[in-house]
Amino acid sequence: MTNPSVYDQPPQKPGFHYGYIIIAAAFVVSATVEGLLYSFGVFFKPLLEEFGWTRSATAGAFTLCSFLHIPGVFIVGKLTDRFGSRPMLGFCGFFLGLGYLLMSRIHTVWDLYLSYGVIV
Repeated sequence: MTNPSVYDQPPQKPGFHYGYIIIAAAFVVSATVEGLLYSFGVFFKPLLEEFGWTRSATAGAFTLCSFLHIPGVFIVGKLTDRFGSRPMLGFCGFFLGLGYLLMSRIHTVWDLYLSYGVIV
């Protein structure tokens, strides 16, 4: 009587792995978020024309967002390790949506700084 070995079995054809769907979804979400984050340049000239702000005051909102983005990545990464990616994705998505929703209601440059620079 011989013991069947793993090496005695024929190789199995690899099937479709569910992880590929997760990777594709994560790529789409990441590309969408980064596209939204760096779309500020598209709205820069219309903001200047609509509100009459200076270029430096308007660009300051993107600068503030960029400076807060750096430590935010580390904080959110630590929280993702602790609580998981689903709650953090919902949490961050909520604030991204809230920031862009509030940007539709801006009247002063400080509204822009708060909605885009801090909340987004």
